[in-house]
Amino acid sequence: MNSYFTSLKEINVFSRNLLSGDYKALESPEIQQSAMALECNVKPCLEEVKSSAIRLNKLVQNCLNGLAKDKDVWSSKPKISEVSSTGVMEDLGTITGCHFKVRLLGSQHKSRAIEVAKESWNLRIDKLIEKYFYGVKGVKGQAKQGIGFAEKDRFNRELDSELISQAESLDDILKEGLYTILHEVESIEIEKVQNYIALFDEEQKLSLEQKFRRVHDEIRTKLDDPALSCSQISMIEIKSIFNKILEEWKKRLTTISLDEVAKFNESVAQIIERRIVLIFDDRVSLVTDALDELVDFYNTLLDRQKRYHQEMTMQHKAEKEWLDKQREELEKIQLALGEILG
Repeated sequence: MNSYFTSLKEINVFSRNLLSGDYKALESPEIQQSAMALECNVKPCLEEVKSSAIRLNKLVQNCLNGLAKDKDVWSSKPKISEVSSTGVMEDLGTITGCHFKVRLLGSQHKSRAIEVAKESWNLRIDKLIEKYFYGVKGVKGQAKQGIGFAEKDRFNRELDSELISQAESLDDILKEGLYTILHEVESIEIEKVQNYIALFDEEQKLSLEQKFRRVHDEIRTKLDDPALSCSQISMIEIKSIFNKILEEWKKRLTTISLDEVAKFNESVAQIIERRIVLIFDDRVSLVTDALDELVDFYNTLLDRQKRYHQEMTMQHKAEKEWLDKQREELEKIQLALGEILG
């Protein structure tokens, strides 16, 4: 391409010099006309060569960038090869054990949370039932037929307050169980994971760092705050779920029966259990999925280490020579294109 560009430039210069009168023997109108036409025709040829050089230079740069990445991968091989496989296996065992414990703790604390939360709610609703259906105004040992207009507003206010308190209590119960899971997850030494990631080439290292940092932050955030939405349902306040029923009771002119309160009690208990199940299942799934990805990363590290050990020193040297040779050839092309573009 350089030789074509040089020839075209020489033709262009010669035509300009001829038109400027530098060649006395070439002054006929016909040759002057020919020189003008040639100058016009050569100009787009020069522009096309330059445009081609620009496009080719970009493509060559892409090749060089690719080789730079390949060289970075090649440079990572000795670092990965030299890591203690025994240490990697021990860390892998720790992660596998953590995976099992997280599932076990999730199941245990989910069952306990359901039991404690339901017991807490039953105490609250039983206190209200005792007060309004078996209180001093009723016949001892026999429930009243219902809560009348005079007591209805006070009952609704107290029930509303108990629902708010139950929601707060439920968050505390959930936090206790989720904190235990978080404590187990933190037994994994993040620094070791980061050190292993640092062995890889820059592109893969950046990708892995971003991925694990995002997952780590999400795990900590969601285990710290049970009120955050989980993947299956938005965590609406327990009280707001029953607002429609409470509003209807407030506006009602007739009594609120014990049967209605019992059904309300059962509905609240079901919502409490469903919320606990959803949150624990969501958090446990989030953690175990992250641990599965971490196991895959460690297995990849071990697989590469085994393969790099099998590569002979001569092969490793030959790879470097090949990469360097391709880079040198591409740099020569780039240098030649630079002369055109300059």
